[in-house]
Amino acid sequence: MSRKWILFFIVVALVELLFLRLGYWQYNRMHEKDTLKAEFMASLPERTQVLNGVFDHSREVVLESQKYRNLYGYRVLTPLVMGEREIIVDRGWIPRSFEKDFLMGYHAVGTHTVEGVIRDVPQAKQTWFKGSEVGAEGAATVLQLLILDNIPKDPTIQRVEGQYLQATKATAPKIKAFFVEPEGGAKHKEYMLTWWTLAFILPILSLLLWFKRKREDKPVHAK
Repeated sequence: MSRKWILFFIVVALVELLFLRLGYWQYNRMHEKDTLKAEFMASLPERTQVLNGVFDHSREVVLESQKYRNLYGYRVLTPLVMGEREIIVDRGWIPRSFEKDFLMGYHAVGTHTVEGVIRDVPQAKQTWFKGSEVGAEGAATVLQLLILDNIPKDPTIQRVEGQYLQATKATAPKIKAFFVEPEGGAKHKEYMLTWWTLAFILPILSLLLWFKRKREDKPVHAK
């Protein structure tokens, strides 16, 4: 075997190891996500809360690119003030709008009883869109990521840190409030199968290429 083909198979072996390692990494991520989802669902009765308070709409923001059925819009995040404490409430989904003061139509005035599920704030992924942006015409503060520190605080009120309440019943007629289950490992399973399929195909294609070139290079003897 020539030096060129030796180098070729070394590269193939390294790529094969990379594919196998990536597949194994996704396998671990799949089990990690499935375990977290199972633990969350098991703790659902304890996380289900009924809280009473007043919504502070002056510090209300919306979370961008949230899906409801086949539509994309916002999820409305509003501080619920309970005396000297407050918790951020995900009140539900509304359609995207860039009109000025469009959130006025979703306000909930007075004291409210809010039913929902206490959720941990997801770990923020690395992205170019950290922080917040201001919507067109100053309509609302639009968050690209669910980062509670980007929601204005009242220095006189203590906020529940690291958790928020996802409402399961609507706090205003036009808001779609629904429970969203944690994401399991299905996506990582697809990635795992993709990497391991590539790992299976790569050596086969490499050997087929080698045998093809070997036959082409074989001298033809004249009769």
